[in-house]
Amino acid sequence: RRVHGEVHLDSAAIMGLIWSLLPSFGREQVSMAEVQKHTTAADCWLAIDGKVYDISKFVERHPGGAEILLNLAAGRDATGVFSQYHQHSPQALRMLDGYHVANLTQS
Repeated sequence: RRVHGEVHLDSAAIMGLIWSLLPSFGREQVSMAEVQKHTTAADCWLAIDGKVYDISKFVERHPGGAEILLNLAAGRDATGVFSQYHQHSPQALRMLDGYHVANLTQS
């Protein structure tokens, strides 16, 4: 965001930038069964396009409300839901990168 002509990045944006510069293959691998264990606002994981995100710190700040995340995405592969609502949102993609914790196993 810009404040008085200066660009200020929050920690999620900074982490997103750092993660986007690192190769994915070095990240932890987790199964969908593991993702499915994280379904609460305090412990919320989801998978999108083969990447696993821990969005626990973001759930309550989601512009569409926490309930939509908890009901449609928590503990699930949320690729379809994410692309349905955020298909043309580079901001959402950048923000999401800051929460990337692992890659989904292929099994």
